[in-house]
Amino acid sequence: MFLKKGFKYRLEPTNAQQELFAQFAGSARFLYNRGLEQRKTAYEKEEKTITYYDQNNELVALKKDEKTSWLSNIHSQVLQQALQNLVLCLKNYYSTFGVKAAQIDDRKLMRIELIRNNLRSLRSSISASFHARNCSNNF
Repeated sequence: MFLKKGFKYRLEPTNAQQELFAQFAGSARFLYNRGLEQRKTAYEKEEKTITYYDQNNELVALKKDEKTSWLSNIHSQVLQQALQNLVLCLKNYYSTFGVKAAQIDDRKLMRIELIRNNLRSLRSSISASFHARNCSNNF
């Protein structure tokens, strides 16, 4: 029989470390949202999928760009992990539809999202027409 032990540690970072943690979190959030937006627009406009490797290769150009030069102060592992978190999040999201994570590629992810959005718009239009028919009789 194995005995598992757990230990709790309390971190007390300095102000400089807190600022660095905030920069890491902000840059990860920026890349995550940017990557998600890229994938959505690429599929909506061209029905093209963008992979992790495509987005990872853009990191060097982002660091050299004047608008996003602040990313050069952040460790590359933090930026790469943000993109990997995006891929994992999308795989987990679409696995709720019964698709195994190993079977999912980017095209399937975008197709499932497109179908889901179409179902939402269909439901909203049906409920709006139903509401209009039922409410117009009351007045």
